[in-house]
This record gives sequence, structure tokens and C-alpha cells, in this order.
Amino acid sequence: MTTQQIQPKRGIVKQVLSGDSVIIRGSVGAPPPEKQLNFSNIIAPKLARRATETSEVTKDEPFAWEAREFLRKKLVGEEVWFTAEKPPNAAREYGVVYLGKDFNTAENITKSLVSEGLVNVRRDGVRMTPELEELCEKENAAKAQGKGKWGGNSLESDAVSDSVAVNELFQSIKPDISSVIEENDVMRIGKKSNAKPRPVRAIFGNAFLVRDVIKNKHI
Repeated sequence: MTTQQIQPKRGIVKQVLSGDSVIIRGSVGAPPPEKQLNFSNIIAPKLARRATETSEVTKDEPFAWEAREFLRKKLVGEEVWFTAEKPPNAAREYGVVYLGKDFNTAENITKSLVSEGLVNVRRDGVRMTPELEELCEKENAAKAQGKGKWGGNSLESDAVSDSVAVNELFQSIKPDISSVIEENDVMRIGKKSNAKPRPVRAIFGNAFLVRDVIKNKHI
């Protein structure tokens, strides 16, 4: 997909759905128009899904949360440039988001995701273009440097569930409270580094609520 031939547009990032898709809204209108834009040429790790009548619950793939957080912190509420087109027989629009006032010098967010090792470049079944070649080079560099998913240690893998400790705490507060709560979890979150870690300990009613909170669904 050659984005240079597509006229860039302006919009405001309203929401980040995943590490490779966002909701962009217009700046005028009541309400302003919105569209979902999926990033061209990359695949982000998939986020967890709740169980439905036709599918089972799934867990976050490694670095799914980190990829989405990278976009959320960088883009939400920001006015961006973007290109978008809908390939033949496709239901979604694909394109590139650029962060900056001047389109010619704006940051290409797709390139940033690849450089940080947070996504995979699509290589199978696609026609090689200069843009795709550049992304492949950046992905190879990220792999060589062990960045992001190529180095491991995602937040999801560091989360610790300790239901026994929570039940003991509830018993110490009120002897019969554990009979009301079926599942309890303690999430200890701390960044691994050589410096002094500052872990956060929080008590929640169940594992799903824990994951929702650390993914900012309740903030």
C-alpha cells in the first residue's frame, strides 16, 4: 500500500483499540464523524477477549498491552495526520498515522511501533514496496537489539496472582466475608530494573477486574 499517493487528512485520535488500530474523529460536527483506522503492513499482538456464546476466553498475547499503551500515551487526544484507503473486498480502512504539525516532518507511528519491537511486519502474501522494505529493516534492527517483544519480559508475564493471601486478609477483616467472594486476586506490579523497584499491591474481587484496571478500562 503506497501511502504517499494518498492525500493526508487531519483528525483527532479519540481511542486506541489495540496496538495496530485506532478511532479517529473529525474536529467539527455534532457529533463529529468517526472512523476506525487499522495500521497498514503490521500486526500487533492480540488483546484478551472475554468469553461469549460462540467463543472461549482468551489471554493477552505477549506485549499486546504494551503496544496499545505505547499508542495510547502518544496519540489519544492529539491532532494527527493520517492516510486511509479501503482495499478491494475489504471491510476495514488501512493507513498510516503521523504525529506532528507539519506532515513532511511528522513522526510515522507505524515506523515507531516497529522500531520499538512492539509489532510484527506483514511479510507473507504482500507485494514488497520501498515502504515495506524499510519496515522490514527496522524490524530486523529491533530483533538484533532485543527490543520489545524480541527481548521478552512483558507486563502480563510479570503479574502475580495470590488468591490465598487475599482470602487470609479478608478472613482477618471479617471472618465470613470470603463466603461472599468466590475469587480473589492480588496483583503485584513492579518494573524490573537494577534500580530500587516500586511495586504496587492492590486487592481486587476477581482476575478479570485486575486485568481491566491495569489496562485502564476503569480509569
